[in-house]
Amino acid sequence: MELGLHLGGRLHGRTPSSPLAFRQRSKARLQADELLLAGAEPDGSLVAERAAQLTSPRTRTALAGSIDATVRELEGRVVPSAVPLNRAGARPQVELLRTLAARLRAPEPVTPRGVLLVEKLLTDGLTSPLYNRNRTADLEPTLLRCASALEPRDRVAA
Repeated sequence: MELGLHLGGRLHGRTPSSPLAFRQRSKARLQADELLLAGAEPDGSLVAERAAQLTSPRTRTALAGSIDATVRELEGRVVPSAVPLNRAGARPQVELLRTLAARLRAPEPVTPRGVLLVEKLLTDGLTSPLYNRNRTADLEPTLLRCASALEPRDRVAA
């Protein structure tokens, strides 16, 4: 499947730093993310580069660290962040959050789509049930969907 995301540069690394180049890279990254969320398979284009970036140990460790920080905040061990957590909804899900962080740290492969879902859970302050108190009932299913989406198809089938 040809995805056509060749915008004259890479998603990261040494590329021109002009505003136009930055906008092109940002647009390409968003397009790649949308395709990966829709289930596209990396095909040698910028989608493949973005998939590698998302599933890298560095990204996985950073996301796991963000989950750990969220758990520490829920447990009252750190000063609350600028974006208020949905504490009432998230406290009962602490073990599921820990499981998600552990899976990200595990050496087994994960899918780019799963990583994107975790990233969205942690960074979307408006709609993520981790922050939005009106979506408390959605938090456990969202965490379970993230955990399931991290698993490659061949692992799920096994």
